[in-house]
Amino acid sequence: MITGSGFGLGRGLLLAAVVGAFQIAALAQVTISDDLMFLPSAGATDGGEFLTHGTSVAVDAAGGVHVVYLATAGDRPVFYAYCATDCARDSNWRYTTVIGQAYHANLALDSKGRPRILLVTFASEPPDSLYQYALCDGDCTNRGNWKITPVVRNRDVLAGDSRSFALDRQDRPRFLYKSQDPKPYDIARVGTFYVFCDTACASAENWFQVKLGDDILNNPSLALTAAGEPRIAFDVFISPEKGPPVWFLGYLECDTYCKSGSLMLLLERGAFATYTLQLDSADHPRLAFFSGNRVEGNPLQPGQLYYFRCNRACANQDQNEWQVSDLGLSEGVGQYVDLALDRQNQPHLAYAISLAGLGYSRCTANCDLGNATWEHRRFPLAEELNKTLFLDVNRCSFGSWMAGEFPSLALDAAGNPRMGVDVKHGSMGVDDRNLPCRAITEIRRAAITVFNH
Repeated sequence: MITGSGFGLGRGLLLAAVVGAFQIAALAQVTISDDLMFLPSAGATDGGEFLTHGTSVAVDAAGGVHVVYLATAGDRPVFYAYCATDCARDSNWRYTTVIGQAYHANLALDSKGRPRILLVTFASEPPDSLYQYALCDGDCTNRGNWKITPVVRNRDVLAGDSRSFALDRQDRPRFLYKSQDPKPYDIARVGTFYVFCDTACASAENWFQVKLGDDILNNPSLALTAAGEPRIAFDVFISPEKGPPVWFLGYLECDTYCKSGSLMLLLERGAFATYTLQLDSADHPRLAFFSGNRVEGNPLQPGQLYYFRCNRACANQDQNEWQVSDLGLSEGVGQYVDLALDRQNQPHLAYAISLAGLGYSRCTANCDLGNATWEHRRFPLAEELNKTLFLDVNRCSFGSWMAGEFPSLALDAAGNPRMGVDVKHGSMGVDDRNLPCRAITEIRRAAITVFNH
């Protein structure tokens, strides 16, 4: 890899299995309800199912659904699953493992519907990690058809809901990473980097990177224009000369290889804020934003879900052209939001309803105006699971399913949503001897919900 310089940024069958010290239920690939299906993950060394998390979902032009997700233990493999049609049926899914020892995986499809994955795996010398590019051109539920290329080694890893990987209109891969504690320390290796490949990307020598600047752009959400120019939403931590340090939500525009560009700090954001960036067909930025905790001076209400849009001068700090709409949801609904635009540029959002389940919203009229019409749907997944799959794993006074973290949203050609989501079961309180239970998550599974409007 060659480094360049950029600009500065100043219902289901229960099978017995043992995991750790706990007798728990291994959840087979089953449909829990009309709203939820656990993704397949057989192959653990005890003969059961892996515990999984972290879905990344994409839909091809024919309506086939592709998902990648990760195991939480053992060899920590990355799974790739595919369904060509009628994907609410578990029997229509096929899957394979792609690689082991992984922290993170982001999925994108090329123009022919072929999967490409950004992997972050364990490096040979912990705590370093290795960013790798995986591609498959046919029969991708056969592990032997995947090609994996090491790209860059780094000490920092991506967040669980990172959306920092994309393909441009020419199917060329791009991603972002941050580095803040390289060993040995070298200021040239501290900052935020944009990584790209233009041709023959199964060869490591065809990957390049440019340093955007010394600042650490956290939780980047990457989108690419029709011309392949990066647009990035990000968090940045700023320490002013006076007063406490603060977190800002920012937006960055740069040229094809990010050697020049401009940015705007949109607002000071609260803790637990989350967001996703997309571009409409005219390359205008659209941003779904959950505001998180209250921040003094921030005009947005805390714990609310908002939709940002801008059509010009979107990275001009002196000319704020961004417009904001409140979706009108209850406080606390909207965290971990993911955003997709349909062919009419209408926004669709998937998000957590606390830990009770999954929320979905779509705009159906006046989406770029202040009087937009929104439709909302709730999936009370935790309630359904507690009724259908009651577990007393740890013999504690309280145990419950929780759902909604890290949704991943993709649309078919008709704008119907396919949503990946994490679900988990935890327990706490006191046991049958009236001794305190250690709060613990015993089960975590990657799941998907598929429905049509």
